[in-house]
Formats: sequence, structure tokens, C-alpha cells
Amino acid sequence: MKRKHNIRKIFILFPIFIVLLSLTESTTAIPLASNTTLSTQPPELPPAAYCGTIPYTSIQEAINNAPRNATVTILPGTYTEIITINKSIILQGDTPETTILAPTSEKNSYAIKITAEGVTLTGFTVVNNAEGLYATGIKITKAHTTITHCTFRDTPIGIAVWSSYNTISQCTFLNCGDEGIALLGSNTSACDDTHITSCIFSQTCDGIELQRSSNNFIEDCRFSDNTHAGIDIIESANTKNTISRCEFSSNQGFGLYCAGASQLLITHCSFSTDSITLVKSKGNTITASSVAAIQLLQNSSLIIDQCDNVDESHIITQASHYELLPVHHQLKESHNKTSSQHTILTTLLSRLHIIQLFYRELAQLRM
Repeated sequence: MKRKHNIRKIFILFPIFIVLLSLTESTTAIPLASNTTLSTQPPELPPAAYCGTIPYTSIQEAINNAPRNATVTILPGTYTEIITINKSIILQGDTPETTILAPTSEKNSYAIKITAEGVTLTGFTVVNNAEGLYATGIKITKAHTTITHCTFRDTPIGIAVWSSYNTISQCTFLNCGDEGIALLGSNTSACDDTHITSCIFSQTCDGIELQRSSNNFIEDCRFSDNTHAGIDIIESANTKNTISRCEFSSNQGFGLYCAGASQLLITHCSFSTDSITLVKSKGNTITASSVAAIQLLQNSSLIIDQCDNVDESHIITQASHYELLPVHHQLKESHNKTSSQHTILTTLLSRLHIIQLFYRELAQLRM
């Protein structure tokens, strides 16, 4: 009886033993190598930017922690952050080809907003594929901003400027659906004295548009294949703007369209295949430039001076006035000769002054 009882216990415990064994096998951990460490912490993100030697995993974090006037360096890569710059810093990318800021903002909003004076941006490509005609790459709301060596593409407005005393240089604007650069003044906010130099505008609607913006300088820029105008100046409050040493070609509507502005100076520019159209614009001057055609409409006025290829056949007027001044080549040669003689005389007088000083010092030493 006792043996039968023991056998019954074995039969009862054996299935339990089998179950426990199977559970043990299914939960046995694979042994770790001696140099492996398990961690419950999430993996560290690679740095996006540095301020000095301190790495940050986002550009905005680097900006927030940077002291004023510091340089924040962005590593090569494509970033989708929407950025606000609220202190005077230098934001520096590697190159426009390798450092790309490409967020998609809300409709008609911005990828980067500058809300402090004295900001510099350099070395980026900026893209904003947001909906809306006024979606913007960079929105500048404070003065003394510098943007250089950047590319703006595939965004309705590359740069929207709402302040004065800014500099934009050596930038490229491609496929901007509305404007490459928009200078946007108002009755309550000035947008004057901006320098735009050595930039390229192509396949935009307007390369540059000016609204209520005065005393700006646009120099050494190229405008080609834009669907409306290389430069579009609208609103009557645009005065005393200067366009110098710029090239306009193959723009579908106009090289330059100016409506309601005044005292515009165009100098040493080439409109090889493009026209200049002035509407209700007075007191303007074009000098030492070539232009395919000039249209003066609705009480506009223009002085045309030292423009070799422009004659009466190039000008269309409607209730407007122009003055075509003759080209004075002899006067130009005489001026150059006189200027050269003046330079030689100045040099001789300067050397005579140096000799006089030498003898004066020598006389003092002998005493």
C-alpha cells in the first residue's frame, strides 16, 4: 500500500515538474557578454549644434543657452525645427549645400523668425514648404540683421524684411513663388536703408519687391527667368532707392517695374533683353546703363543720361515726360585725363610733404 501511495504521488507531481521546467526554459535569459551593459535610458541623440565646445541636440536649445554675441555652429545635416532668434548671435552653418533648414511651418508662417537686433546668419539653405502665398523662409523684425552666403528655395517668400538697416549679401534665391526678398514697410513701421549686394534671383515671381521702403541699395545682383519682374517697386512711399551694377535678363514680365515711387536712381545696369516700366513715378534717373525698352505711363518722368544704346525708338510714353541727354564721350575722356593728372599731382605733393617733414626732424636733431 505504501509503495502504491508513493507511485501515486510521483504521477501527480510529474506533470507539475514538466510545467515548471517548460516555464523555466522559456524565461531563461541569454547570457550577456562580459562587456555588455543593459540600460533603461533612451539612446543619446547626436548633437545638432555647438556653442563653443558645448553640444546641443537641437538648434533652438543651442540658441536659448547661448550668451549674447556668441557663435552657434550648426553641423551638416537637414533640420526641421522652426526657430526663433531672440538675441544677438551668429548662427553659422557649414555650407548651403550641407546645412539645410527645412521645416514646414503653419500656413503663411515662417521657418525662422529674428526678433533681436544684431543677428547674423551664414552658410545655410532655407526651405519652407508651408501652405499659403506668404509662407516665409526668414522673417526679420529687428534692425541690423546680416544674412550672407545662404540659399533660399522652394518657399513662397525667401526673406521678409520688416525693419531697417539690414544687409543681405551673396545669397541665392530660387523657385520662390512670390518674392525672393520682400521689403515691407508700413505707416507705423519703417523698412529703409537695407543693402542687398551680390545676390542671384532666378525662377521667382519677383526677385525683390519693395513696399513703402526707401533709401535702399541694390548692388551687383543678377535677375533672370523670373515670372513677373526682376525688381517690383510698388506703393507711393518708395523714395530714393538705388539700383547699381545689376544685370537683368529673360525676366518674363519686366526687368524693373516701378509704380508710384519717386527719385529712383538706376546706374551702370544692364537690361539686355528686359524693359523698364514706370507708372505714376516721378523724378527718376537712369545713367550709364543699357536697356531694351523703356515705358513711361501715367504722368511718370525720367532723365536718361549717358545710355549709349537708348534712343527715341526705345521709349514709349503715355502722358509722361523724359529727357534724353546726349552721350559725351569727349567729355568723359577729358574727365579721365584730368582725373589722372590730378592723381599724379596729389602724389607729388604728398611726397614733397614727407620730404619737408624729414628735413624738419633732421633740423631738430642737429639742435
